Amino acid sequence: MYKPKLFPWITIYRKLKRYCSNPNSKYYHLFGEKGIHCIFSSSREVHFLYKRDKANDMKKPHLARYHRFSTYSKDNCYFAEFEDVLIQTCKQVCKDEALKNKRGTEADNFQREIALMLPKRGE
Repeated sequence: MYKPKLFPWITIYRKLKRYCSNPNSKYYHLFGEKGIHCIFSSSREVHFLYKRDKANDMKKPHLARYHRFSTYSKDNCYFAEFEDVLIQTCKQVCKDEALKNKRGTEADNFQREIALMLPKRGE
């Protein structure tokens, strides 16, 4: 029987497949609708990344992409701490917004949302 706590890479693989290919998924608009696909052939590839990046030692591992707007593939993905990925994404979004000369509301709102998701220092 499958146990999510024992095999977290299976859960990650299934969610990715659902987010990228199922229009009824809650997060499809963030992935599949934008042309981001999951091209992992099986959960074994996610397991390889999980072991390679030592995700077992992380508090909250997150499968991130080197190139944000590209597909989920073995060459484009890595595991990192969830909090680090949020901070990195926030910085990149703010940088993108500044480059577009739209610095202000969108980027600031995104930064506030990220700050609310992060644990307080010392917790």
